[in-house]
Amino acid sequence: MLPADGRDDVRRVERIRLAALLVLVACSSSAPPRAGGPGDFMVRERAANCDYLTRCGLFRNAQTCLEGSENGGPVPAPVELFFDVQAAFEAGKLDWDDARATACIDSFAAHACEATGWPACEGLTSGNVDAGGACAFGAECRSSICTARACGPGACAAVTIVPIDGDCGPGRDCVAGASCVEPAPGHGGFRCWVDIPAGDPCEPGIGPQCADGLVCLSAPPPGPGDVCGLLDPPAAHGAACTSHCQEIGDVCTGTCTAYALEGEACGTGAPCSPYLVCTAAQICAPSPSSHSLGAACVADDPSCLSGFCTDGTCTEAPSCI
Repeated sequence: MLPADGRDDVRRVERIRLAALLVLVACSSSAPPRAGGPGDFMVRERAANCDYLTRCGLFRNAQTCLEGSENGGPVPAPVELFFDVQAAFEAGKLDWDDARATACIDSFAAHACEATGWPACEGLTSGNVDAGGACAFGAECRSSICTARACGPGACAAVTIVPIDGDCGPGRDCVAGASCVEPAPGHGGFRCWVDIPAGDPCEPGIGPQCADGLVCLSAPPPGPGDVCGLLDPPAAHGAACTSHCQEIGDVCTGTCTAYALEGEACGTGAPCSPYLVCTAAQICAPSPSSHSLGAACVADDPSCLSGFCTDGTCTEAPSCI
């Protein structure tokens, strides 16, 4: 059976490792600066990540990866580093784990090219602000929850446990045995649904809803339709597959095959790397709608790699520092 959501393994890896790509920044503090902190960690992490993705067959070379990521491209750093962690560290609002940061960088060289988690790059920070204290982003809070939006001030909040059918979201976790799901995307918001057991019907594309370890699967007709179940084991490179492959540089086309890279043919054989598109000429190339910093854009243009379009130009994320 095929996964109804149709997500590639590489996107699942990035989602697991990163959890989110929302860009916020912290406002300045009058507290005396502290020595240490992340420093140039983000630059070093990006370089190590690009080496890893190139080794695993998702870029032709690391320089191509770096050129995109330096312009707000598709290779992000751990979620904490999209905030001004250095300023928060110097203000004493969070602590930085140097040993864990070093382990994170070192892990890229040894990490297998498989769809697994990335625990070495988690928990780089720990918040020092109690509930009710001022914050600019979640990593400053002991609870990891800050009510701030964009550059506005916020307050650290405690986690609230929400019952079945209650409204859920950041800081509002569902009771055990339930998941936070948007029943109708764009309508009605997120609610706590009872986790669905194996073999029972599910709805693809609306977020986690099956019990732990299960996913919403789609069976071809005349199968039972969409039900919660286990994915087939990932297949090795060159082996026959039904849903997904073991290596993040492979795609399941009946056989686990390497993605086509920049300049290679697409359309009839293996699809392009998730970081590329197949052009009308059936050649893999960077997306023409993925504009780098300084490129022309229109208001709220989603094609800017940075996610921000200001006065007709793709710009970096706004800062209130």
